Amino acid sequence: MVLRENIFVMLLTDEKSSQLTDRKIGDGHQSSEMPIAIDAQSKKALDEMVAKALEAEGSVDSKLQDHGWMDQNTIADLDGHQWEVLFLDKKALRKQTA
Repeated sequence: MVLRENIFVMLLTDEKSSQLTDRKIGDGHQSSEMPIAIDAQSKKALDEMVAKALEAEGSVDSKLQDHGWMDQNTIADLDGHQWEVLFLDKKALRKQTA
C-alpha cells in the first residue's frame, strides 16, 4: 500500500513474514508489537480513515481522544495490529507551547 509519496506498507501473511525473520511471528490479538502512527491532514481525514478501516472489517481499539492540539484514534486491522491515526493541529500546538 502507498500511504504517502515516501511511505509504503507491505501486508504479508504469517507464512511469508516467517521467511523474512528468525523471530516468532506475534499474534496481534494477544499482544502489542510496536506503535504505528499515520498522520491525517485534517480531523475530517482522520474520521474518514477510521470509517474506511471499519468498512474493511477492521475495528476501533479506542475512542477518539481530543488532546486539544491532537486528535487521536486507534484502529486494528484484521490481524489485530494497532494503527494510531492522528491529526496534529500545528496552530493549536504552537499556542500550547507558547
